[in-house]
Amino acid sequence: MDRGIDTRSPISKKSMQPRMLLLFRVYVWAMWICLVLFIFLNTTHARLFRIEAVRIEGNLVVPTELLEAYVAEKIFNQRSILPRDSSITLPRLRLPKDILHTWKSIESVRIRMEQKTLVVTVREYVPMYAYCDTRVCVGLTEQGKITTPILGQNTFIAFEGSLRSFTDRGYEREYVSPQFGEYILNADAWNQITQTIEVFEKNNIRVRSVELRPFHFFTITASYGLSQNIEFRFRADEHHLTRVDNTMLAWNEGLRARAENELLEYVISTIPEKVVYRFK
Repeated sequence: MDRGIDTRSPISKKSMQPRMLLLFRVYVWAMWICLVLFIFLNTTHARLFRIEAVRIEGNLVVPTELLEAYVAEKIFNQRSILPRDSSITLPRLRLPKDILHTWKSIESVRIRMEQKTLVVTVREYVPMYAYCDTRVCVGLTEQGKITTPILGQNTFIAFEGSLRSFTDRGYEREYVSPQFGEYILNADAWNQITQTIEVFEKNNIRVRSVELRPFHFFTITASYGLSQNIEFRFRADEHHLTRVDNTMLAWNEGLRARAENELLEYVISTIPEKVVYRFK
């Protein structure tokens, strides 16, 4: 069988030389363009996009020096082909999340550029109350969230007593340490206690402290007139607000007038439909 004759000529080395030379020239030009572009970007970055300073705003508890050092570390430890101190490569989404994760006392973080200065604005949780036990004093927000340690409770309404025994463990002796960022009590118990405080304040009864007792009982120590250490005893349950109303009814019908001139020792509102009180 006749297979024919292949008349195509093989590719010679001479015919490949122009192609290789062309590819080499393209590669060299591409490298030159990349080099020029890199130099241009770095020069432009140095003039327009470099972060030259960090300013912290809004912090009261977390030291400014710690926040500045933390932000600088996050900026210079990132991976980028561009200079790391660049506002272009700034981790605008991750940086606020990292700050919130590191400091539980910070509620929100906002970052922005002002010319060549990175401005980090933080908002910290504002303590409205304090919780103190034998080991530590911590601030509490209006919602009962535990924030940073404080030096004392003199300027706040102080919560005292065992967290574990108040909730559901009775006289459990195991110590429960307040955990920053968590809530000191469940929402129902916290709302019942703080609503009671609000009612007292509206009736000019100055609340000084709240002692958490076993099995959801609590005692509010307050002052009015000559009575500087009145103990109002309650229990945080589904009938609590009714007992508060009964207490205020008894208060307005006679206890208030007597407390102005006599020493009221305690008012017990844990017995259904009854308010028990004692004057010294």
